[in-house]
Amino acid sequence: RTPDIYADAAYEIFVRRLLQVPVRIPPERVQLIVDLGANAGMSCLYWLAAYWRAEVLAFEPRPDQAAQCRSNLARNGFLSRATVHDGAAGPDDGDLVQVMDLLRGLEGKRIDILRVSMHGGEYTLLQDSTFGKHDIRAIVLEWHQSEAHPDGEAWCSERLKALGFHVYQVFNQRTRGMMWAYRKPTILVSGASEASLPDARDANAQSSAFISPNV
Repeated sequence: RTPDIYADAAYEIFVRRLLQVPVRIPPERVQLIVDLGANAGMSCLYWLAAYWRAEVLAFEPRPDQAAQCRSNLARNGFLSRATVHDGAAGPDDGDLVQVMDLLRGLEGKRIDILRVSMHGGEYTLLQDSTFGKHDIRAIVLEWHQSEAHPDGEAWCSERLKALGFHVYQVFNQRTRGMMWAYRKPTILVSGASEASLPDARDANAQSSAFISPNV
């Protein structure tokens, strides 16, 4: 039987459309997307269908889900544009070391979209002194409440603002939430404001491509 976590991820991404951008990103400009915590690859399918020029570097620490991610990418003909790494994207220190090493390997490259779904590891990632040095244009981040960070939404939001990002909330629950963040010079909607954008959904993230997740 398909694990509930796969179905939940597919529902959030393809039905609730939680990855739709609040500020337009021209798809033809997106060349590199890094996905930290790719799970079974639902987010990767979404990125590759919406941004047809993009390459996706995905990181998933759990071997069974990494294998499912590769299977879903192959099933949809996207494997040639994606690389799935097995070790990364979790609160375990070893996984975080691998994340930072992999990001350091991307120094000097523009990361058009960075997705962070690290189940508590997002705090260490954002605190790292090298994180702000990367050329990251947009971030979609899931935060998770912890004993060390009971104010996860506020902490992540303030940290991203300190790094020079505009922040837009997607949803905010008691123990988890999601936000988009954009580098200030790259806001692309003329006359838009932070107050007016969180409910605006961009049509460029819609795709007519047939997605067939193996779930």
